[in-house]
This record gives sequence, C-alpha cells and structure tokens, in this order.
Amino acid sequence: MSKPRGTATANILSDGNVLIMGGFNKDSNVDTADIYSPSKNKIVKTIQLTDRRFDGYSTTQMKNGNIFICGGFIWEGNSYIGPSNTSKIFDINSYEFKNFINMPYSPVLHKTVLLDNGHILVIHGTGTITNSNCKILDGCKYQIYNADTDSFYLSNNEMSAFGANFPFKPSDKNLYILQQNEFQYLYDNEKNIFKKIYEWFPVGGSLTQIDNENYLALCPNTICPQQTDEAYVYNIKTKTKTTIRNGLDMTWTSDSPITIKLSDGNVFIYSRNKAYIYRKKSKLLKK
Repeated sequence: MSKPRGTATANILSDGNVLIMGGFNKDSNVDTADIYSPSKNKIVKTIQLTDRRFDGYSTTQMKNGNIFICGGFIWEGNSYIGPSNTSKIFDINSYEFKNFINMPYSPVLHKTVLLDNGHILVIHGTGTITNSNCKILDGCKYQIYNADTDSFYLSNNEMSAFGANFPFKPSDKNLYILQQNEFQYLYDNEKNIFKKIYEWFPVGGSLTQIDNENYLALCPNTICPQQTDEAYVYNIKTKTKTTIRNGLDMTWTSDSPITIKLSDGNVFIYSRNKAYIYRKKSKLLKK
C-alpha cells in the first residue's frame, strides 16, 4: 500500500479491483486511498484525499457500482476536527472521489443500507451528532440519500433509540432494523416510514440470513432476556423460532459470535476459541 494503515475499509469494485481507504498509522491519519489489483497483486493507483475519515464512517456499493461514503471521524494533520457531516462518492469509471454534499446530521459509528429504489438509508450510530431539535434517544427522523438527485431527505416519522444493529431485508419492499433495545422497527421504503414491531431478536449477538425466510440467531447470556446463551432459527413468515442448541454447551458470554455463511448454505460460527457449524439440511448445530 502507499502507506500502512489500520481501521481502513475495503470495497470490491465491479472491475475486480479493491478500493482501500481511511485508517491511521503511527505517524498520522492516512490521506490517501489505494486501488489494489488482485490479478496483478499490486497497488495500481493511489488517490490523494481531501478529507481524512480515519474511522467511524460507512461505505455502501450503489446500484451503478459506485461507492457511497458518509460520516465518520475527520482529522486534519494530527488534529481531530470532529464528526463529518458530508458524504462523497467514489466513481468506478474515473477512479475519483466526487459529489461532496452536506448531510442533515453528522453520522458516526453508523450503518448504511442500500434500498430497493437505489436510495441509501443512514442508520444513526452511537456517535451521531444531530441538530438541537432532534434527540436520538427521544426520537429522531432518519436521513436517506437520493441517488437520483444526489441529495438527502428525511424519513416521514421519527424512530427512537440509536445505533440500530443488524439491518436486514426479509422482503423486496421493506427493511427490518434491529435496535439496541428490545424493540424493532419495520422501515417501509415505499411510504418512507418506520413502524414499531414486537418480534424479539437477539440484541448485541449475531443474526445471519440463511434463506429468504429463515435467520440464524445467536444471543450472549449477558443480554438475552432469559440470561442464557441461545441459538435458534427464526422464521419471519411463520413468526416462530426453533431452538438448535442440540445439547451443546455454548458460551457466547459477552462476546458477539462471528458468523460466516458458507457457499453450501451452512453457517460457520466462532466464539471464544470454540467453533460450530449450523447444518441447514438437518437444522442442527454441530461443534
């Protein structure tokens, strides 16, 4: 790479190359982005950055293949400036950053989700800075990026709490969002509204999509209501959950288990030096 860096992000581009940006090293925050070519096994281009988002920002691949970047912590030299209230786009054709625009809020440690209409929902993070009329814990409208007009608009209603975890799509029109409390919200991107629902998912654990209807849910004992480690499959169509512990002694404790969906549909799970496999066919957990 042009410079060593930690806490960087990497996005696979449509041409097979990889965009590496952000981060910091022992000397300062990195002011370059690199394009890595796997076929050539080398950096093929280095791009000078005008803003240094070293951490806490998000990247999302748009429908046209460009990369949408927003928020995060900004540094100039060795001085911390504050959270960024801007977004920008990496153009996969020109290999340049463009379209710097201001956002209604300054998102930090947040998530961004590509919606079916090509817009991008920005889910507030724990460090998001809003205006004086909006308190995230009391309720706040969410910001959405319109890729057609290159501008932001707000949701039609407010959603309380912050730092929504595990955004996922159970259908082609709606987006479920798991909050950091025991409430979940259904975002309807056709009506641009949030609806509170009361289906319980693990908070702070791990949620992995198995197929269009089923999700593997793992919950540490420190945050499960039952105060026990849980592993189950939740079916969003029937609204039922099936325990899959299979008599195993699982200890997620306060750790969030790492899950990887394998090409055969099974799920690999790792936590605290223990490894498990969820077998989709038998619907059982194996150590």
